[in-house]
Amino acid sequence: MEQIVKKIKWLYASVLLVTCIPLTLGYLMNTGEIHEWAQRLTETFLYKMVGSVVLWYLVAVVLIQIITFAGMCLLMTAVYDDSVACLLGVTLYMSCPYRLSVIYQQVDFNQAILFALLPWLVLILKKIRLRWLQFFSVPVSAVIGVLIYLMLSANDGLTFQNITAKGYAVSDFLTMWKFSDKPGLGLGLILGGIGLLWALIVEEGKLSKERKLLLGIFVLFCLMATKFFPWEMAQRISGLSLQLVSLLGSPAVLFGIACFVLCLLIPWVAEALRKEHAGELVEGSLITIWLGAMAGAVYFCNTLTFYTPGI
Repeated sequence: MEQIVKKIKWLYASVLLVTCIPLTLGYLMNTGEIHEWAQRLTETFLYKMVGSVVLWYLVAVVLIQIITFAGMCLLMTAVYDDSVACLLGVTLYMSCPYRLSVIYQQVDFNQAILFALLPWLVLILKKIRLRWLQFFSVPVSAVIGVLIYLMLSANDGLTFQNITAKGYAVSDFLTMWKFSDKPGLGLGLILGGIGLLWALIVEEGKLSKERKLLLGIFVLFCLMATKFFPWEMAQRISGLSLQLVSLLGSPAVLFGIACFVLCLLIPWVAEALRKEHAGELVEGSLITIWLGAMAGAVYFCNTLTFYTPGI
């Protein structure tokens, strides 16, 4: 597979192209969120300048996709030496069901900006010459990203709500697009997760401290995204806590961050397997994960419904 990556650089371009397919249709997705978003947009000064909801949406999403793609490419190159691992990490994140749902179904640009900035935040912290900051780059970036999201959400007004009921059930994690606001891992991340579990069993006790930290963050954020996490109790701590949790809107945001962490862990498995167990079985497994991620993105794009806003 490495020879393919070296000779056919358009594999990266195909990832960006597949995840931008809905933009070529020139329509907006037919969901309640779109109608509400489009109505709010027509009241802004920016809409009066552009004059088209569709055009505004297309430009915004293209910029978000390119920023996300560039940030993830640079981050993977900085973290991993193996070209296949880099390609796999970029593909998994760009085709992540939750991230695509945020852009195309929920049309939540606050979350879209958060997930576009996450790779850049981690990359910047890793470039700073402070050993502890490099080690904790992912959790620090996650916290900064959540704070940015809360600040963006504050502009939309504060609605006090109990977000516990909006959390995930455990079974939701293993779906493709069960709900527009609670998509699961999807085929690519599920296959990659299986590879990660296998590596954890085989490499038990051999994980670096940084990998153990990433694994802990993934588990923690998944737990916080479920309906079983005591968010209601967290809201009762103080008035500030009530406001912050209410601004969060839904625990699902944290699952999106967990998916980002998983996209950083799975390439590590690919790199380790190619170094220690090189062979056709390993190459075939990695190709299957890559194709699964791409197939999941294509499946998502073909299940969208569209409408012409008429404004």
